Amino acid sequence: MVEASLIQRAMGYSVTATKVFMATDETETINKRGQRVITRRKIPLYAPFEEHIPAEVGAIALYLHNRDPNRWKRKIEPELPPAVPPEVQVERQQTLKALLKLVEDNAKAGGKPIFSKLPAPVKLGGDS
Repeated sequence: MVEASLIQRAMGYSVTATKVFMATDETETINKRGQRVITRRKIPLYAPFEEHIPAEVGAIALYLHNRDPNRWKRKIEPELPPAVPPEVQVERQQTLKALLKLVEDNAKAGGKPIFSKLPAPVKLGGDS
């Protein structure tokens, strides 16, 4: 029963409903003195109609997640970058140490440009 209700909420459905209007009923009479008397009273009028309940996004998501959780995950896991091989990590550390030494030497020498002293770029394992 719960599953059927969830599917119904996910797809949307129509129901027959009734709208109630309050109308005024007037009657005119003449009293014993010959005066015209108007009596008003409220009476309910019932009007049936077809009401459409639209699909609910939350119900759709819940239904899809429960039906196929691997395909309709609530939280998408980020893809991790490929692991860097240890030899490339060592090369990167050595390059960074060399750059740091150049910057320190440059600062001691008075801050002259050091771009001509930079080592050649290190070629990474997966790069072409």
